Amino acid sequence: MVAYDLDPDQVRVDLPSLIWLKFVVRDDDRLVATDLGAAIHFRSLYESAEERLSGVARLVEACEVQASPLARCVRQLAQGSISFEEALASLRNSD
Repeated sequence: MVAYDLDPDQVRVDLPSLIWLKFVVRDDDRLVATDLGAAIHFRSLYESAEERLSGVARLVEACEVQASPLARCVRQLAQGSISFEEALASLRNSD
């Protein structure tokens, strides 16, 4: 795993803590994320995506009066109760 767009000065500041927390280990002349470090990284990505999806669902719900079939499909899709294909079919059938 390669990390891009990191501030080298911030990495130097954070490195002792990252090593102490066992998120990163030194391997010869490189730094390597541990399984725990990778898990924390991917959990953060997951939570960020979940938050964005929740925002989309809330926005559509707020506009439900204007776009009822779309809002219902987006909400169900965000909740995982229907697939993308089912949502499209439902919208096609609501015309």
